[in-house]
Amino acid sequence: MLDKLKKYSPVVLVLFVAWVVYTGQYSLPALLAGIVVVGITVSVLPVEALRSFSLSLIIRALFVFVFLMYVFLEVFQASYKLAFFGLMPGVSLESSIIGYDYKLKNKVALFLLSTVITLTPGTLVLELNRKKKRLYIHYLELARREIREDTWETISLMEIWLSRIFE
Repeated sequence: MLDKLKKYSPVVLVLFVAWVVYTGQYSLPALLAGIVVVGITVSVLPVEALRSFSLSLIIRALFVFVFLMYVFLEVFQASYKLAFFGLMPGVSLESSIIGYDYKLKNKVALFLLSTVITLTPGTLVLELNRKKKRLYIHYLELARREIREDTWETISLMEIWLSRIFE
């Protein structure tokens, strides 16, 4: 059993970190329980499952986690801003359609980018032109230009994260 734990130490490390994050406890009994649970899990898992586990998979999973946290944060901020400016008297929201030239090659990544943009309050993907590699986005904004620049930066950052995950 110890040979198996040493041989698949990246798996052991990831499972142990997942245990600590899941439990949220750093006391000695909780850490010892984590070691026991990870040891039993690794000893029970078939060798094929452990072999398919690699460092690149861990890094990709980390990118997915960071991307999801970023998306949740952006959706929350956009919801707050839209509600705040929509309920504020005297502030008018303008509607416009903007084109965003994307660089993604993976269809799943492009689908997720479109979905995330659509999920963000105040934005909606209207059309995807694959020949021009352009997304047409309906966008609610204030009459200030800097808010549009923030949106460009946000979409570009999401595209970068998706390219790291899928390409």
